Amino acid sequence: MNKAKRFLSYSIPYWPWLLLALILILFISVVINFIPVLSQRIIDECFRDTSTPADQRIALLMTYIKYYLILAAAGHGVRYLQSILTAWIG
Repeated sequence: MNKAKRFLSYSIPYWPWLLLALILILFISVVINFIPVLSQRIIDECFRDTSTPADQRIALLMTYIKYYLILAAAGHGVRYLQSILTAWIG
């Protein structure tokens, strides 16, 4: 228990940065868990659904690819910032 109190006393001046690191971790978790959902939609709506015309499916595929790349870039960028922030806090 003494070690926990000592750790908390050291971390109190950095609480805004610790809160930001926690928020970034939660953001990364949401983004990383949404990427498989987006992949599933790409497969189901663009490749398996043959009832819609091919040009509409290709347009939808391009839209989903843009979303996928944005999510992947945002996830990796935020993960990088979070790791730098966590190393600085440590």
